[in-house]
This record gives sequence, C-alpha cells and structure tokens, in this order.
Amino acid sequence: TPPDIISQFMLAIPLWMLFEMGLLVSQLTTPKQNSIKI
Repeated sequence: TPPDIISQFMLAIPLWMLFEMGLLVSQLTTPKQNSIKI
C-alpha cells in the first residue's frame, strides 16, 4: 500500500490514544501503590 497521509493518521491516532491512556493509567496507579507501600 502506498504511504497515504490518511492511512498514516488512521493508524497513528489510535496508537497515540493508547499511548496517552497508558500514561494516564500509570500516573493514576503509581501514587496509589506508593501510598500503600508507605
């Protein structure tokens, strides 16, 4: 398939959203784990 801009965005946007969701989940879970350990 040729590297179309539309197809690149169709792949990049869901991957970027998964990446951002992973960062948010990691930020939400790490303070809870630190407070439990302390």
